[in-house]
Amino acid sequence: MQKEKLILSICIPTYNRIGILKKTIVDILQCPSSKFEIVVVDNKSPDDTCNVLKSIDDKRLRVIENDTNIGAYLNGIRAMKAASGKYVFVMLDKDRINEENLEWFINLLEQKEYSAGYCELNYESIQRVVREYSCGMEAVLAIGYHSKHPSGHFFRNTYLQEILPLYESKEDYGFLVDILCGELGVMKLPAVHVLVPLVYTEKRSECGKTQSYSVGEPFFFPTKRYEIYSQYLESILSLNIGEYARSIILGEIFWRYLLILRAARYIGNDEDILGHYNVTRQQLYENTRNRELFKCFFKLVKRLFYINSRKMYVSIGAIIGFCLCGMSAVRKKLFNCIKKGTNG
Repeated sequence: MQKEKLILSICIPTYNRIGILKKTIVDILQCPSSKFEIVVVDNKSPDDTCNVLKSIDDKRLRVIENDTNIGAYLNGIRAMKAASGKYVFVMLDKDRINEENLEWFINLLEQKEYSAGYCELNYESIQRVVREYSCGMEAVLAIGYHSKHPSGHFFRNTYLQEILPLYESKEDYGFLVDILCGELGVMKLPAVHVLVPLVYTEKRSECGKTQSYSVGEPFFFPTKRYEIYSQYLESILSLNIGEYARSIILGEIFWRYLLILRAARYIGNDEDILGHYNVTRQQLYENTRNRELFKCFFKLVKRLFYINSRKMYVSIGAIIGFCLCGMSAVRKKLFNCIKKGTNG
């Protein structure tokens, strides 16, 4: 297959999930297009992942095996770095792709020029919707720093490879794809949100039966949220964007932080999610008490005040205003998100 003809690289970092992954790959390969590849990077699985996948006779599938287990974070980066296509598409090994819409999606990316984008997960409507956003603040707000599920994000490969090396030597960034979306959102090209029945996550009932291999606390614990949003702040401050736009972005990110802090308790009502992350209700309660929530809240505010105040006074003022005036709005927005089944 000619490298220059590749439009899409579907990158799947994997560990010990061959039972789910094999069927997913076989289904994807039913798509007749020759303009995509599947890149699987196996993190030294004990379940014979590589041998099983190498038995699949299709040139569009590339299987790479690590010599040692390098951890989920670096394995994800390695999968993206191995991509040869014009666009790099991120997918977890427990999710699936609807091959019937894959060719349409590839044709869209072949005809259009985007810096980054996101495919709506579990989209059921037959109507295909493509929402484009101008590069800069509009794109960053639309696709960046949402703490979304990794599957469904995609990036312009040439832009992505400029940024990825910066994160190889850093600590584990739990929502790296969100940060990449934000940083690519200020590149020259527009960003896009694609609504098409293409990417599906595991069902809630299936979630409890699969083990998360994430290291450390679950993403919904307040202390973990503070860590994630500190990483977001670091990224936002590095964006090549005006200070007014930066202040708007920081204000919106702070709203999202408040919503997810409050949502942690509601996650405790879902036994499948708790089982997936191997968390007991007692552990959830101890980590989401009001004291813990407020502690993380004030840590973030303190962090903002220590960030170059000359550039950040507009942002800090906006955030304090949000805190004083918007708690009822926060609760209302939170309940709306939960009612709609919004993913954290």
